[in-house]
Amino acid sequence: MKQGLHQVNSRTLTKKKHQGGLNITDLEVWNRAAVCGLVHRLATRQPGLWVEWMWGNKVKNKEFWSMKVPQDCSWAWRKILTSRADAKRMMKWNIKDGSKVKFWHDLWATDATLASLVTDQVKNSSGISDKATVDTFIHNHNWDLANTVLPHHIQELILQVEINNRAEADELVWTATTS
Repeated sequence: MKQGLHQVNSRTLTKKKHQGGLNITDLEVWNRAAVCGLVHRLATRQPGLWVEWMWGNKVKNKEFWSMKVPQDCSWAWRKILTSRADAKRMMKWNIKDGSKVKFWHDLWATDATLASLVTDQVKNSSGISDKATVDTFIHNHNWDLANTVLPHHIQELILQVEINNRAEADELVWTATTS
């Protein structure tokens, strides 16, 4: 047999050994997961120097989930911002007291922000502030949408969201596997 380099399909290399592979970590998948982890840390504002610096210098007073990717940003910040779409499929708000979750700008009723599901005209005519939190619409552990002017499909999305233990703060949970 002739010696030399032989091409091997990367899927073969990353398969488990008992499946005929070499059990080599797929670095593309690993990197995507790592960047999604950074998105989660920023979205949950986990305590730490890096998160505090990013919020103070990059996010500032913008809405993290809906802010635009700046033209003149570093490749790392661009990668984090463009990875929000991947990350949001792996996270879900656990609504408890509703005080941490922004009504229009957080991912809590669906996998998109409510602001992205309606026109600016509908949003403005609803009378719901851009800074409103979900707790505004919770009364006695139930949704209270009686005084809102929201499209029926948005109200239906909200009513499907379960309200958990009101004595605790909301939490953005990672729903993807840990492996």
